[in-house]
Amino acid sequence: MRHLEISNGQKVVEELDTVTKDSEEKALEIFDSLDTLGGSFDDIEKGIAKLEATLNINIDILENMEKKFPETTLFKIAISKNRDTLKSVVEFKETIANSHDEILYITDTMQYQDIHRQKIERVVNLMRTLANYMNHLFSGKVEDSKRVSSARHIEGDSTSDLLSDEDLEKLLEDFGSK
Repeated sequence: MRHLEISNGQKVVEELDTVTKDSEEKALEIFDSLDTLGGSFDDIEKGIAKLEATLNINIDILENMEKKFPETTLFKIAISKNRDTLKSVVEFKETIANSHDEILYITDTMQYQDIHRQKIERVVNLMRTLANYMNHLFSGKVEDSKRVSSARHIEGDSTSDLLSDEDLEKLLEDFGSK
């Protein structure tokens, strides 16, 4: 029993299988990296919160010291530096929050890409099902080698131009490549 050969179709299916497999592997790597980044940002946010609390305590202490010793300029300078640092810490918190939001956006985008990969897999499965159906539809009980050969010339044909087996194979091959 000879099956319908869809060599180019098979190549397409194999290529799509490879693309979807590679796509899924890379997507998982990206998801892992995003998860690691998210964890790092969480750790940074905790560290920033501790730094912010420490700076607020320092400012309170320095302001109390400045009230008791108003003539000492060192307290004023230290208060100013701590407040500047506190402003930077607040900016860092905003940057981390924006980066965290960006990670969520990338994760959503990657999930959208994964949906497309799944759609391609469905198309591949449909193509394979169709190819199997076509093979089954055109299969017969008689093997091709035991079939009666096709007529090359039928009585009443007005031409002697006949296709050779090679010409016919080339024609079918050209048709399959389009």
